[in-house]
Amino acid sequence: GDYVLSISCTVVNATAIPVACGSLVTGSTVGLPSLRGSRSGDQRHIFCPNTTETVQVSTCGSSFDTVLYINGSDIDDSFDDVGFGNGVCRRQEKVRFNVEAGECYDIIVGGHSNSEGTYSLSIDCFNCIDVTCGSKVSNSTVGF
Repeated sequence: GDYVLSISCTVVNATAIPVACGSLVTGSTVGLPSLRGSRSGDQRHIFCPNTTETVQVSTCGSSFDTVLYINGSDIDDSFDDVGFGNGVCRRQEKVRFNVEAGECYDIIVGGHSNSEGTYSLSIDCFNCIDVTCGSKVSNSTVGF
């Protein structure tokens, strides 16, 4: 028979903050909605690299116990908690992962349990150089 379908969608915290290699972003998760079903607020960032490389994402220097969630088409179809409080910078996260040129990655900063606060998010990129036996490589360590 006949029917009427009406769909109303609310996109929670849909505005992603663009980040790039070398970015240092500060912000707050206080009062933001959760994007992953926890009790703490989340802030979404979008990272679209131009080159295939290794990326280090860090929340060191944040004022609360942070967690990082990374999503990209070549990682998984759901948000994966890739951040582990590894003690490098107390209760903040520092993780490395490989990215593909032309792909975009969601980087979500949230808090463990119900932790919220001011965060610092840094994005550092490393173009790895393949070295084989007998080859000679010249480069620089300036900036590392």
